[in-house]
Amino acid sequence: LATVVHVVHAVVSELFAFVFHHVLRLAHPFFKERITPYAEHQIPILLVHGYIHDQTVWCKFMHTLPKEGFGSIHALTLCSPFDLQSSIHDHAQKVVEKIKELVEDKKKREVI
Repeated sequence: LATVVHVVHAVVSELFAFVFHHVLRLAHPFFKERITPYAEHQIPILLVHGYIHDQTVWCKFMHTLPKEGFGSIHALTLCSPFDLQSSIHDHAQKVVEKIKELVEDKKKREVI
């Protein structure tokens, strides 16, 4: 039962995020001047997916963010969407390793 509750929670959360994303896209022209582009500084941006996903969820953003003035966009897959053996600590370690890799490769002190 707990697994079913977690899956339902994840699906509802993803649907909310999907709707919220499209609402923000409609409002985008009104806020365009307020966005600070990071491309000029080339600060790496790391996109981390949510529960029951992989990095493919970021495909649209990987193409649209550079067009909006953001550069050095990266994503990673934490594990298989249905891998129930991985813990949050395993995921956190993968994120830390990717951040260290980006900092070393890009010679930057920060990652967004």
